Amino acid sequence: MPKITDIYNVIKRSDRDTAKFDGLAYGITNNEILGLPNGGAFTVLSPSSPFGAAAFKTAAVAPGKMPIQQAFKDVLIKGYERSKDQTTLFIDLADLDDEGDSGKNNPGNPIFFTEGDKEGTSIAQAIADLVNKLPHNVKPVIRFLRGTSTTGTVDKDGEFWNVRRRGIEAIFWKVEGGELVPRITHPDAELHVGYYSPNFKLSWLMEKILKLAVKAPAFLSGWKSEQVDAMFDTIMKVPTFSASWNHGKIVAIGGKTVMTGGINYWHHYTSQNNSQNIIDMQAMVTGDAAASAQGGYLDYFWKYLNSTENQTDHRSFKKSVPLNKKVSIDKLPWRWDKPVPLFKSLTKLAPQPSTPTTIPVLSVARVGDWSGRYVSAYPVQAVDAVRDIVVNWEVPSFTATSNFSGLVDFVRRSSDDGGGILSSLLKLFNCSPAAWASDTARIWAIRNAKRSVYASGQMIVGSLQRGAAAYMALVKAMNKGLPAEKKWDGYLWPYDLLLAFAELVIKFRGTSGLDPAGSEGAGIKIVLGNTSGSEWGDSRTVADITSRVVPLVRGLDKSLSNSDAEGLVARWLSVKRIDRPYDDGGKVKGPDSIHTKTICVDSELLYVGSDNLYPCYNEEHGIWVDDAKAVKSWMDDYWSPLWKIVDEKVLAEGVREKDKAVSQLTDDV
Repeated sequence: MPKITDIYNVIKRSDRDTAKFDGLAYGITNNEILGLPNGGAFTVLSPSSPFGAAAFKTAAVAPGKMPIQQAFKDVLIKGYERSKDQTTLFIDLADLDDEGDSGKNNPGNPIFFTEGDKEGTSIAQAIADLVNKLPHNVKPVIRFLRGTSTTGTVDKDGEFWNVRRRGIEAIFWKVEGGELVPRITHPDAELHVGYYSPNFKLSWLMEKILKLAVKAPAFLSGWKSEQVDAMFDTIMKVPTFSASWNHGKIVAIGGKTVMTGGINYWHHYTSQNNSQNIIDMQAMVTGDAAASAQGGYLDYFWKYLNSTENQTDHRSFKKSVPLNKKVSIDKLPWRWDKPVPLFKSLTKLAPQPSTPTTIPVLSVARVGDWSGRYVSAYPVQAVDAVRDIVVNWEVPSFTATSNFSGLVDFVRRSSDDGGGILSSLLKLFNCSPAAWASDTARIWAIRNAKRSVYASGQMIVGSLQRGAAAYMALVKAMNKGLPAEKKWDGYLWPYDLLLAFAELVIKFRGTSGLDPAGSEGAGIKIVLGNTSGSEWGDSRTVADITSRVVPLVRGLDKSLSNSDAEGLVARWLSVKRIDRPYDDGGKVKGPDSIHTKTICVDSELLYVGSDNLYPCYNEEHGIWVDDAKAVKSWMDDYWSPLWKIVDEKVLAEGVREKDKAVSQLTDDV
């Protein structure tokens, strides 16, 4: 069976000869426990009774005691107990910024941390209690890394920061009589807040790529001069924007305990949430995976924010403040010029040796790559994004002519080691595909499945970017002069993933003894979000998904008719949804959203993290494990009950009302 060591070796080969991402974007550690002492490996947040968690919309959960809030505190407490010999104690938090909503939830809403203050059960008070217990010769360092996907102005001194600053201050200070009174009284405690959401010049990047296309006519199979001219004209008008941000969700302390997965520290995950019933998941580890997260992934971004080389990035910044100051409201002495301490520089931990009882964990991530003469100019994910854009733009040219074997060959050549477009881009920009190790791990693990792949996530197609006028202008320019059947609609499908599915369909067809029946049956089984088309859902139908796998199956086996291929896909690929179940009174009952990012291969190899199935270009963090006990726990406590409750209805074809406004953007693409 495939093991995490196999995944590690595959990623390392993609890291060229430098191995510069080993220990950063990927790495294996030895660990004491998958989970926490006297606790499980996973926190499953769900209102559905099969998961044993209380409903959001009842008063059954005390403030500050939602499952994720309790797990957050447990990670801190257990890690603190194992860190008492350290002279500098790092407490790290990371997530995507809560941008609020149209209601009372403002951006940076601190309720996830402050809920339960009156009852003494808040995370904010738990952090303060731990720090205040530290001896004065131990320096507490709290680092809070956030990403932001906002399209508005991001600055370190204006409204963006001021709104979020007040939320952050509410976590670490209480308001009493017009003053901010610190929860933390330790004399040497520091707070460092960083926002990582780099901007880059799209015109700068695309100009270089288009010049490459002009110099090498075989670079793309269907690129004509009129498309190149139109794209040159369009990209010169496209402004600097953000296309990448921290999306990892982490809490870690002292290099001893860590929690990572899909859950942001938002108001949606508190007992006061009245809008959604969300299924989500975090994984917890006691051991060196925590040091990997803090000294690898998180240190990387703090180094970037400390650097003087990122002056072209006007959307990322850091702020620091002492935590024991009592001042008037809005008068805290935040500084942007203070270097943020690095875990790896100040924490000296001997790696845990491998023993018969230690548990290996493979940490994987997507990170930026500021290398060579392009340092600070762009995140490497931009190269990955261009690859996906070009692949999706090319696909209609193959399907319109029923050139399915050509489609398979093109997708393969576009892979990390395929020698096609990506190889040219990697050489042009001198970067390594190991920067997106998380994606590499997923594709390899799925492709090497022997009997089953189980996965759950919001969606499988990238559609959110279609709401951006600049993006759709680029799509329109790329389609200039093409006949209707060869035009691209702007959706980003993960064709490397879809090809892996197609390869499994062919493999499973020829393997005797496989039965797809049941939640633990053979085949590819996927649970996706509701069909709202919002950020929490998936606007595409099941038929949309399978119709993209069928041509790939036919390309792998030229003897198959379309109906034969459809039959094989229907047998071996099953997609179900968490949709909105209503009771007779029209009220939502049960879960209506899913936000997990998790994959299980052959019931033996498991991923839990922040990286979605659909194409996206953020910075991500997660873990792979092959521990039999942990995987069985995931199967029994999460997957099997989830598969039983999902909506099995095949949704009708057509565009939903909530998707029409977006679709109108492509009427003339």
